[in-house]
Amino acid sequence: MAQHSQNLFEQYVINEDDKPIFLFINPTILNEITFLAWKPFESYKIKHPEIDLKEVNPLELIDLTVDKVKELIKNDVLQISSGNKDTVIKQLEVFKELGSADAVNASIADHYNLSFLTVDNRLVYNMFKIRSKLRGIPRVYFTSSKHQSY
Repeated sequence: MAQHSQNLFEQYVINEDDKPIFLFINPTILNEITFLAWKPFESYKIKHPEIDLKEVNPLELIDLTVDKVKELIKNDVLQISSGNKDTVIKQLEVFKELGSADAVNASIADHYNLSFLTVDNRLVYNMFKIRSKLRGIPRVYFTSSKHQSY
């Protein structure tokens, strides 16, 4: 039976002093965080010109958000599910250069020393630019988009 969720967190989590709290995050959630911290801010400003956001520096906000999430992961406050700490930290380190979704895949390939195949020429170029951060990827293969299956 469904219960009303109003004050659910306060009633069942915060009020139980001796109960440990475990927070979990996975790479796809981080993908959304890094994406939302990037392009949607500019879209929001365009759609809501009546809101004064001149004092908000989006680059500082992005860096602060990502750095704090990274700190929570490194300090084991956020536990990784469906992934591991190393790949998630790498994902947060390369998302600006590769884009949010590609950072997930590149971080996994880097961690497991996997070669990488893509039809995205720009991704190949961006991976090449940050190859010092992706030393675990032995080769990056590129093929034309005529081989793309979606």
